[in-house]
Amino acid sequence: MKNALSTFLFLFISSIGMANGVEDSLVSTTDSSSLDLAKLEHIEGSCLGTQYKWGGESMEGFDCSGFVRFVFKQLGIELPHSSKAISKMGKQIPLNEAKKGDLIIFTGHKDRAHVGHLGIVMDNEPDCLIFTHSSSAPKNNGVVRTNYYDSNYPNRFIKIIRLK
Repeated sequence: MKNALSTFLFLFISSIGMANGVEDSLVSTTDSSSLDLAKLEHIEGSCLGTQYKWGGESMEGFDCSGFVRFVFKQLGIELPHSSKAISKMGKQIPLNEAKKGDLIIFTGHKDRAHVGHLGIVMDNEPDCLIFTHSSSAPKNNGVVRTNYYDSNYPNRFIKIIRLK
């Protein structure tokens, strides 16, 4: 009964969105990654401002991989607590095709030869790729949204991955 009701609500909300010619944010399967985008936005938003803590993976403090791991765990996806290990997962996607829920992978700020940082893509418009990450930089120090193109991150970019 619960599954039938969920299916009916999904189809009903989808048909309203299509009839109005707009995408309804309540529909959770709008992205090919099959993530619940509304839930992703809610979890990501609730973490903004949480302080940086090396090795942290809770609302008491996050490092970059701890933040990503925490968010995806709430979405039912288990990830390792290592940016390097996470970077070996999923499918590589071109930067211009990045979508909400994809992961953006960078070198470390000191070690430019290896994976050392990552975040979650939240929007990708021309000249405005927004990603959320837990930054140890003194000016940010915690979970923040960053415009990739207005930052130093293009110098450290490695790749975009899609987990699902």
